[in-house]
Amino acid sequence: NRLRLSVLMGQSPGLLQFFTPGGTITDADLLTDAQGTRLALGVAGTNGTFTAGIWNPADGRLLTPLMSHEGRVNSVRFDRTGDRLVTASEDKSVRVWDARKGALLVGPLKHGEAVWQAVFSPDGKWIASSDNHKPGSWGSMSGQEATVYRRRTGTTALWDAATGKPRWQHPVQGRNAQQLVFSPDGTQLAEGYHTFVSAVTSITDGEIVRHFPDIWWINDIVYSAPANRAVACGLWTQQSKPGARLFEAATLAPVGELLPHDGE
Repeated sequence: NRLRLSVLMGQSPGLLQFFTPGGTITDADLLTDAQGTRLALGVAGTNGTFTAGIWNPADGRLLTPLMSHEGRVNSVRFDRTGDRLVTASEDKSVRVWDARKGALLVGPLKHGEAVWQAVFSPDGKWIASSDNHKPGSWGSMSGQEATVYRRRTGTTALWDAATGKPRWQHPVQGRNAQQLVFSPDGTQLAEGYHTFVSAVTSITDGEIVRHFPDIWWINDIVYSAPANRAVACGLWTQQSKPGARLFEAATLAPVGELLPHDGE
């Protein structure tokens, strides 16, 4: 038992650094490259400010000037090179920043509602973003695809990351993406909704390619490498059982049984 405990403690993460960013952390992204590890944080400041910043997690040093929004920063994400950071905010905008200097590069890219998330494509050429929903009328449940219980209107958009020009913007009844994840080849965008219509869309035109079957909502999506499997996490099925499940990435056919959890 002592040996087991020592192995467990040796493999457990330890507290490396404790520092305060000056407010409530609203989102985080961690990147390690040839220049070291950097931590991007969205921060709702105690003085009423809404910012993003990049810190050195080893010593707590702020590495860039704070990057400002006029509303809560809901999402911060590095691109793969670590040169850019994209932020999404409740001020209805998406902004692209120089992750080394903290300077604004592109934006604001405007949505009609508070923006929930923004992410770079794997090649860094595109940014996908989604705004928050406006709850609407109640609907009925029928079938396994595109089922809507409570109708909501949200917009998912694809932007040119260099110019900020939109490739497409789709406000769609019953779609409100809580999670946006590009496929590893960058040709498709997996969207996790809280409105029973989680789907994979084409980045060419934003049209739905296929739906995740028999799922009410999804809190997270992860692709395997190579991208032959997709994992939907924090999902609820029509039987109200929370858990995670594997799907074939190409077809979204379920693989195996639901991996159950006791809560969301």
